[in-house]
Amino acid sequence: MSALLLDQLNERDELVNAIQLKNRFISFVHRVEEVSKSSREGRMNTIRGILKSLHVPVPTTLSPHPSTLVIPYIPENGIPSDEQLEALCRCLEAMASNSRVAPTLLAKYICSVYLE
Repeated sequence: MSALLLDQLNERDELVNAIQLKNRFISFVHRVEEVSKSSREGRMNTIRGILKSLHVPVPTTLSPHPSTLVIPYIPENGIPSDEQLEALCRCLEAMASNSRVAPTLLAKYICSVYLE
């Protein structure tokens, strides 16, 4: 009976860890999107300021196009494994903090997904 209880506790711990990993992934996606949005808005304000300083009329259509975060994913392979989600979390964290290692981490992840 104690072995069964230990197995159930281990299974529960694995599920809790998987949920925490997925929540971490989602929060990193949101963080990267927020950083990207604020960066776009900052660039657009800079462009508007330059045009105004040159006494050029600012077009009303000058608005940032929303960008989307695309995550490499092959549906035929099923949902990403916990290891792949962990790698994605590292990539997203590096992207959100504008780290120099972000391109390397992302390239390694893409290679691991597409070259399996």
